Amino acid sequence: MKKNNRTFIFCCYAGAFFIPFILMIIILSITGIWPFGTKTILTSDLENQYVQFFSYLREIYKGNHSIFYTFSKTFGGEMLSLYAYYLMSPLNIILLFFRTEWLPQAIELLILVKISLCSLTFYFLISHLSARVRPSG
Repeated sequence: MKKNNRTFIFCCYAGAFFIPFILMIIILSITGIWPFGTKTILTSDLENQYVQFFSYLREIYKGNHSIFYTFSKTFGGEMLSLYAYYLMSPLNIILLFFRTEWLPQAIELLILVKISLCSLTFYFLISHLSARVRPSG
């Protein structure tokens, strides 16, 4: 019984991660967004700002730029606040595995992973909260 219970719990957690991932893949395929078409989910600020931020982040990881200050801005400026606000997620390490020209696709993958992790985290929260409020008896 105990092994079946662990298997069930594992399947619930796996489902909490993979169901949103698969649903997003289906939505991307229906709408013709990369990797199933030529469109992209990068619009407005995501396309104009974030791709540049993540490109700069890749250069920081490679050791080519400083996290504290850059001359890439008009007259130069500090980067720590921008890094803390936009780029601090540990999942951004995924971007190191993609070339600069593939950053838009890497960002799409990153968004899919973040959505799936949000679902997994929410399932974890709900399962633990419901265990605490169950009536005994």
